[in-house]
Amino acid sequence: MKVREEIKASVANNRGNPGQLLSDNLSKHPVGVRVAAGKPDTLKRAIRRINVEIHHRNQQM
Repeated sequence: MKVREEIKASVANNRGNPGQLLSDNLSKHPVGVRVAAGKPDTLKRAIRRINVEIHHRNQQM
């Protein structure tokens, strides 16, 4: 899904609260797209996982 990919890309560029990043990205899209993107808890978990991956990569450098 394009929306999920946009969210993942914005997480790599921005640091912040997963809920805030999620709402910022989803607010641009119509309701149908938001529903198709998945449950908010699942999307927040994906954001947290990406943040952990980025943190681990930065520590290894």
